[in-house]
Amino acid sequence: MYKSSTSMYISMGLALVWSIIYIYLMSVFAETLAWCCVVLIQVGLLAATVGAYFLWDQEKTKLAALEVASGYDAMSDAEKKTFDKEKG
Repeated sequence: MYKSSTSMYISMGLALVWSIIYIYLMSVFAETLAWCCVVLIQVGLLAATVGAYFLWDQEKTKLAALEVASGYDAMSDAEKKTFDKEKG
């Protein structure tokens, strides 16, 4: 036990030193890291919004073409209800 106590004390001392260094570095770079996270989240949300808009527009165009091709205006009310249920 006596031989290992020196290495245990050195380990505890180094743990304290490394913790203080880590805390200091985090205090220096914390604002920069926070702003990077904010910017990345904002860019991701913007990209998701643009992508969702393009997908919505594509589906809207497909639906309009399907309604024209199927003669939606000429259908009876029962056929329109069935068609509307099928398309979602």
